[in-house]
Amino acid sequence: GFTGDEQHGTFTLIAFVMHISLVDFDQGSSGEGSRISSATIEAATCAASLVGIRMGEFEAGLCNKTYVDPQKKCAIDIPVDVGPAQASRDSLAKMVYELLFFGIAEYQNRAFASAGRRFDDTEILR
Repeated sequence: GFTGDEQHGTFTLIAFVMHISLVDFDQGSSGEGSRISSATIEAATCAASLVGIRMGEFEAGLCNKTYVDPQKKCAIDIPVDVGPAQASRDSLAKMVYELLFFGIAEYQNRAFASAGRRFDDTEILR
């Protein structure tokens, strides 16, 4: 079975996905870009803390697109509107959930294989 740490990590990632799905965005204060809405700042703060990211970095990651200037060798953050910020939020949640699911499936497959169980050319859970 799963160790206590593995269970805690799994539940933490599930909680992250649930909290980030509650995050919504408003138009930026200057009329450009976006920002996390004040109505969902608590969910965003909780999601960020669950994965050890400071809130400012979390918001910047969702509300900006980063380009690297190859000539100047520096990163340039460009604010994105509400739609792309929502797409970033959704992509992040889906990626975390997918990686978690495949990690659990792989763990189970190894456990069944080490127990000497055989399955007809199919893997369990994948």
